[in-house]
Amino acid sequence: MSYTGETLDVSATLQRLNRAAHHHGFSTETLVEQAGTIIPIFRRTPGKPGSPRVYISTGMHGDEPAGPLALLDLLETEQFSQDIDWTLFPMLNPIGLRLNQRENHDGVDLNRDYKTKDTKEIQAHTDYIDASESWDLALAIHEDWESDGFYLYDLPTEITAGWSKIIIEKVSKICPIDLGSEIDDMKAHGGIISPDIGSVVEDSKLAGHWPEPIYLQMTSKVRGTFTFEAPSSYDLPTRINALKTAILSSIELM
Repeated sequence: MSYTGETLDVSATLQRLNRAAHHHGFSTETLVEQAGTIIPIFRRTPGKPGSPRVYISTGMHGDEPAGPLALLDLLETEQFSQDIDWTLFPMLNPIGLRLNQRENHDGVDLNRDYKTKDTKEIQAHTDYIDASESWDLALAIHEDWESDGFYLYDLPTEITAGWSKIIIEKVSKICPIDLGSEIDDMKAHGGIISPDIGSVVEDSKLAGHWPEPIYLQMTSKVRGTFTFEAPSSYDLPTRINALKTAILSSIELM
């Protein structure tokens, strides 16, 4: 089964993302070009030192349009606090989104390439991560067409202890939660998957291929991380609002 829902106008969305970022004081950098399309990075640093550093990425999979649109809405309505040091990756796989396929234009799932780094997109991304100061919080924004509702992955750390239930409770007012005891072949409770990082690294399903949050954790580049998964079977506005709520709830907990 594959995603057959709404697609994204990549060029128009990138234009709006760049315009909103510039309007609200973000600087724009180029991570890398993907088949002629620029993958951007948005940065905004507050004036005072010691501000919390937050990393958000989305658009990793080309059949998951709600994430970039959620980030776009947050940018256009200026819901990014001026007191936080932001690093935003608003669309990591624009050609995949244009093709409406999970993988990039070469058929590679970018979110399984963070250990071997076979693609130039992930080579550039990991180079950027490695050269950066560590972040206090990283949010990876996704969708899942197999899920019955919203859920999240929480790689437990001291800084984010207890956050998952609060985030799920707030999202539940916007979107149903996947209450299955097993999600994505992993144990879950109340829409929360909270695995030990060692078990994830050794997961036979991943076959040694790391996703983005594992790389961030294994390289000690983040103090806390969540992956948010909106259910692709629901309408696009519901998915966008669920992801926005999860992002804002996380930031409020900083």
